[in-house]
Amino acid sequence: MNKLIGIFILGVIIMAFSLGLFSGCDSNYVNQEGDFSLEILVDKTAVHVGDTIKVTVKLQNLSGKNVRIQMRHPDFKKLEDMILIELFDENEEHKFDVTSKGGPRKILTVKKDAVIAQTKDFQIESYGNYEVSSLVVFYVGKGYIELVSITGETKKIVASEIQ
Repeated sequence: MNKLIGIFILGVIIMAFSLGLFSGCDSNYVNQEGDFSLEILVDKTAVHVGDTIKVTVKLQNLSGKNVRIQMRHPDFKKLEDMILIELFDENEEHKFDVTSKGGPRKILTVKKDAVIAQTKDFQIESYGNYEVSSLVVFYVGKGYIELVSITGETKKIVASEIQ
């Protein structure tokens, strides 16, 4: 009888861990405005043709909770992968093209107060006005059906001809 009770308790504990009851994560999380911030940093905004600019984007979890997310894209394997950064010509539509090999989407935890950063370099090939933009998209909530889409404030870059 004691063995049977022990097996039952062990089963309950295993089920609780598999459901995330002891993980400290909120799998029923509902996104609210202000729970995440996205900041775009550029090392220079006035450049010459041939220069390289370094762009760093920081995503911060301000929700006060550990949040379980499902990546939007099956090729994303770590949290940094979901931060998309692009350099666009001024007035060009900001389209983030992501191709995929397919497969299951990874589920990860964004710890409370965590700052996730991604850095990308862009070489300026012609003069003109540019815009740096960033996008982060993931799913949250029960069944991961709530889509969260976060954009940062666009940064303007002015490129002049070589001196």
